Amino acid sequence: MCNFKILFLCFFFTISIVSARSILGPGGMLQNEEMLVSDNNRYFLRLEKSGDLVLYDKKDLKNKVWSTRTEGTSSKLLFMQHDGNLALYMDSIAQWHSNTASVYSRDHNYLTLEDYGVLNIRNKNSNRIVWTSNPNI
Repeated sequence: MCNFKILFLCFFFTISIVSARSILGPGGMLQNEEMLVSDNNRYFLRLEKSGDLVLYDKKDLKNKVWSTRTEGTSSKLLFMQHDGNLALYMDSIAQWHSNTASVYSRDHNYLTLEDYGVLNIRNKNSNRIVWTSNPNI
């Protein structure tokens, strides 16, 4: 019984650590059902089992804030590539990508989930936004 409690606590804290991140740096990845969570804990980005990458507002879970629209692809991995591109993969085939790969971005781009419910890929040297989920920027 004691071993089960320890195992449960280890599992619980591992899940909490995975889902408490708001930044995905070079080489970082999310697998099915893992999440990024904004620092204010209001928004979360989750890779769903359906293959869709979805941004939600915890105050309105019925409506998606943003999505890759890849439902049904069974994508299993979101990867912040070292070339600066954010890509969603099913096996070794990209189902969606941010189109931000560049020789100048090598290990300099990272994804962040902002407290106002927007995903941004920023360049860590300039802090410039190179891609955003917000169509108004």
